[in-house]
Amino acid sequence: MGFLDTLFGRTRTRSARVDALFRLSTAEPDLEDKLQVRYGGRLAVVLRDMEASRFAKVLQEARDILGRSSNDLPVTVAEATDNLHFHWLIVKGKDLTAALTGAHLVEQLAEEGGFSDALLAAIADFDQFCLVYSYRHGHFYPFCQTGPNRRDQSREIRVSAVLNPLLPMEPDPGQWYPLWDPPWDAPA
Repeated sequence: MGFLDTLFGRTRTRSARVDALFRLSTAEPDLEDKLQVRYGGRLAVVLRDMEASRFAKVLQEARDILGRSSNDLPVTVAEATDNLHFHWLIVKGKDLTAALTGAHLVEQLAEEGGFSDALLAAIADFDQFCLVYSYRHGHFYPFCQTGPNRRDQSREIRVSAVLNPLLPMEPDPGQWYPLWDPPWDAPA
């Protein structure tokens, strides 16, 4: 960004950082061992509001490709839009590596469609918390929702401390944005 951009308040969006998300698959055994948690079978890619037809095209392409490879990649894709108009593409499958591969496919389709800047976060469901990956920052952070608009921040800090050697963790808890009530039960 140049001087005139700064002077006139123009900003450029940072491109999505998608590669570090795959590191979650190598950290899974440590998550199970050190935190006694299991992957819950759901991983979502969250995108900012965009034109409905473009979103529908990405979703249909993801379903088509994943449907053709269902024997090799046992996942399904569901969609939901939350009350803040964020789009959720939910990859459901028992195997975390397969779900990450499905999420990567969604990321690639978003990039090919020309809106990688719409990629906000990926969120993986574990039995005691969710692990959020920020595409903008390239870092993970835990999210422990305990009720409607309530979270356990002390648990989030403990989880982050355990995961810090394993994954690129967001160091500033002020950047740990809540993703309230993920629409996990959206029909596939």
